[in-house]
Amino acid sequence: MSLTVWSKIVVTDAAREGARYVALNYGPDATSKVNEVLTDGKLDPANVQSVSTVEGSNYVTVTVKYNQPAILPLLPQLLGGSAWSNSFPIESSMVFKLEKP
Repeated sequence: MSLTVWSKIVVTDAAREGARYVALNYGPDATSKVNEVLTDGKLDPANVQSVSTVEGSNYVTVTVKYNQPAILPLLPQLLGGSAWSNSFPIESSMVFKLEKP
C-alpha cells in the first residue's frame, strides 16, 4: 500500500507542477513538466494515460491520469481497476491562477 500512496503523491505533485508551469506562462502544454516530475519521483512516464490542460480566463487546470502497475493480483480491484488487470488508475487535478505577463 505504501507504493500506492507514494504513486498518488508523485502524480499529485506532477499535476501541481504542470499547472504551475502553464500558469507562469512557460508554455501552453504541461506534458513535459509532468513527465519530468514523474521521472524525478521514480515513476515511468510511459504509464501516463493522459495529461489535459484546460485554461480559463483566470485559471488553468491540469489533470494527470496515470496507470500504476500492480504487483499483487486483485489489488487493482480494491483501487478502482478490474480484478485481473495488471494496473490501476491514479488521477489528480490541480488548479492555478494564471499570472499576467
